[in-house]
Amino acid sequence: MATEVLKELSIVYDNARTYLAAHTLGLHESALGYDMIMRLYMDGSKSGYATLNDAAKAELFPSETARPHQLDVKFASYAQFDRADNSVAFSVSGEELHRASGLGTSATHVDESFTGATIDGMTKTTEMRFTLHSNSTVCAVCVISADLILHFWQYACAANAAGNGIANAAVSNAAPYQGESITFTAQLKPGATWHGWYADATCTQLVSTDQTYTTAAADLTLYAKATREVTGTGAYAKLNDQYTEAQRVFKKISGAWVLQSDIAAVKQEMQNGNYKLRS
Repeated sequence: MATEVLKELSIVYDNARTYLAAHTLGLHESALGYDMIMRLYMDGSKSGYATLNDAAKAELFPSETARPHQLDVKFASYAQFDRADNSVAFSVSGEELHRASGLGTSATHVDESFTGATIDGMTKTTEMRFTLHSNSTVCAVCVISADLILHFWQYACAANAAGNGIANAAVSNAAPYQGESITFTAQLKPGATWHGWYADATCTQLVSTDQTYTTAAADLTLYAKATREVTGTGAYAKLNDQYTEAQRVFKKISGAWVLQSDIAAVKQEMQNGNYKLRS
């Protein structure tokens, strides 16, 4: 069953320059008696923005291809003067998700938060931006802190062997995230015939006939089936580091070892994978 994993990033005064790239903004500054992460300069610019850089995304994304399904953002902001047109907005790929408007004076911080934003299609390369605005060129609009949380689905995957012809079955990632790909691989025993990957242990629901099978990440358990024809008795004993085929085969029945006369039936059982080697 999928598990929801949260990746969090808190941007504060001491790390603003580590996680943000600014345009017409000051970062990691002190003014009006407060330490802040972003400040709109009072130099004739009415708007400025700061984007989350690669370092920030490295904290928020568990892999290069993982895709989140939800975004939560919280930030504290204020302005030097009370104006209805003072604002701080947060955008993803140019689409504004939330705007805090009518910011108060530096004596009153405005705490803004929004949760549950649907962000289907977001990747690690998607732009995330804070935009600060004022219609006055002498009003300092500031952000004191910002917290971001991305929600990811993480899945459980497994590869199992079915039949007597599989030497090894494996999946490239047992705990992938939504957006990633996974690859199932199977190694066959000598002389085995490959049948495919199945969704059920009894191998009735065929998924793919490719021995190396790649698919999108999801909760997925697949069974690799291959069979091989057993010749002779099909049972081997190791003696002096050499394997020698047994001339007789015994089967344990009701706690007692019984000599098997129907070798064909035994071989069929072995082909069907009813026996396992025991060290």
